[in-house]
Amino acid sequence: RYPTAKAAELSRERSTAARNAGVATPAVWQSAEADVLCFDRIDAHGTASLETMLSTLSRLHQLPSTGLSRFDPFLRIRPRLTAAPSAIRALVEELAAKDAALAWPAKAVVHGDFHPGQVIRDQAGKVWLIDLDDLAVAPAEADLGNLAAWIATQTPGQLVGLKTDALVQVLSIASAADPTLTAHFLDIALVRRA
Repeated sequence: RYPTAKAAELSRERSTAARNAGVATPAVWQSAEADVLCFDRIDAHGTASLETMLSTLSRLHQLPSTGLSRFDPFLRIRPRLTAAPSAIRALVEELAAKDAALAWPAKAVVHGDFHPGQVIRDQAGKVWLIDLDDLAVAPAEADLGNLAAWIATQTPGQLVGLKTDALVQVLSIASAADPTLTAHFLDIALVRRA
């Protein structure tokens, strides 16, 4: 269910365009209620390796970006700031200033919220991308940083060490990625996850 019928239609169009361009994502249709989308059911059968997830994601990154807006890494953070401690608000301001200074190129179609929960491996071993609601244009490192943040927050321990380990793990597979840009998006995603 989407906030409006128009939002549902836009999501359906984006998902269908990605599917038509060769991205493995479930078929989608609008239900009788215009603000509701339905998707083909895919029964999960185990997990996909990190290599397989990133290979599937790379197909999305290669799509034409027609009609997509620029990725806003602070979109889900801003509404929560009023209740956040002042130290968190200051950190977000610092990250936003760094983000503006980086002036990163919007050159790929990104998932916008990529982590292992957005991937389903079916019984035949095919890997599917789901939840394409946040598609936007950004460097691929935006998705990689979000994935690294997810990895870093899955294990109890000192976040500094876990953050470094997660970044190394992701960059060892996505070796063409810019480490500085990936680390930047990782930092933002960690704030959002917190």
